[in-house]
Amino acid sequence: MLAIDIGNTHITHAIFDGPNIRKIWEMNTGLCHNSDTYWDTFSTEVDYKPKEIAISSVCKPITKIVVDTFKTYLKVQPFIIDNKTDMGIKNLYLTTETLGVDRLINAAAAYHIYKTSLIIVDIGSATTIDYVTAGGEFIGGVIAPGLISAYKGLISQATALPKIELSASETVTGRSTDTCMRSGVILGHAAMINEMVRLIGLEQGSSPTVIVTGGLSTILEEWLNKDYILDRSLTLKGIYIIYKRIRH
Repeated sequence: MLAIDIGNTHITHAIFDGPNIRKIWEMNTGLCHNSDTYWDTFSTEVDYKPKEIAISSVCKPITKIVVDTFKTYLKVQPFIIDNKTDMGIKNLYLTTETLGVDRLINAAAAYHIYKTSLIIVDIGSATTIDYVTAGGEFIGGVIAPGLISAYKGLISQATALPKIELSASETVTGRSTDTCMRSGVILGHAAMINEMVRLIGLEQGSSPTVIVTGGLSTILEEWLNKDYILDRSLTLKGIYIIYKRIRH
């Protein structure tokens, strides 16, 4: 089975052999101008034709291109996962029309894997922190500026500051403008996550298992609570789990 997660910046693909991921690769969303350009890039990564394809997407124009590609080249109609798909959890979010499907998929994946109360932290374009009850109820959580958007906002408003490499400072107290900025941007973001997770747990009156995912999680990993479980493939696993629940 082929699972595809279409984001605003990257399209992530995973080939599953049963529940195990055999291969993962990314493609720049900007390369998908049409079916031909997407297929040219996709076909260099695989040497066989998948017969089962499931897609999650936050970018509708790209979704149409990807779907049309597989219908044209493989004669396969991909299965699209959206907010109305039965994911095996109960959605108690009040504004479901504005809820990103990736948040629901991550919540469903984590719940089906761990079967307990959970906080899911997704560190990507935005940083989201969501709570799921032990009974599998998606409550909602936090949407915060992402690591890169926060950094870009800082240097756009404080123009005298230099551009820096987004890598973690070794100390909290910076001794130069570069290390001060890296501490504030990187360690500050990690501190926000650690504290928000603590506050959500207090508010919900539980000690949830915390799962961290998202492409930028590697930058923060060293400064996050050591009890957190890091799973960068959580969304892809969720696509697989949800698809199999419905189709099999």
